[in-house]
Amino acid sequence: LGADSFVLEEDGIQQQLDVVRPETMPATYALVVDSSQSMSRRPDFLHDAAEHLVSFLRPQDRVLVVPFTKTLGAITGPTNDVPTITEAVEHIEPGGGTAIRNALIDVSHRLAGVEGRHVIVLLTDGYDEHSTVPFADALEAVRTSGSTVFVIGIGGVVLRDSRIKLF
Repeated sequence: LGADSFVLEEDGIQQQLDVVRPETMPATYALVVDSSQSMSRRPDFLHDAAEHLVSFLRPQDRVLVVPFTKTLGAITGPTNDVPTITEAVEHIEPGGGTAIRNALIDVSHRLAGVEGRHVIVLLTDGYDEHSTVPFADALEAVRTSGSTVFVIGIGGVVLRDSRIKLF
């Protein structure tokens, strides 16, 4: 896009744009992987998703692999080393429950001080039974960190109990 693609107004008066240029910024991707027991049937999908993500990395981009259950697990990165990223995903051991909103807050806090763009890629089956914070708090943490969130839903569990709350 060039300067003619934009209109800048200040107090309703159109202003002259002096410089408009594209800029490539590094990105830090947090691959936030639900490693709860319910995800144990999906290791191939998780591995394929990680490989697909790293195929788009530019040299200046970095990835954090962040497994979580009720809390964050051992974090790998930030790195752009493809074998390290894929091996970290392969070595995730499923077990325990899920706290998606808590994980989003924790990851957002870790990304807040990192330069460049922040992208959270959440891989989950969406079943959140252990979060202790409301959705609004998780959303605010993501906004404050300047992150963009992409959610990749895995599975197709149908829940009919009205007491169960999904993400």
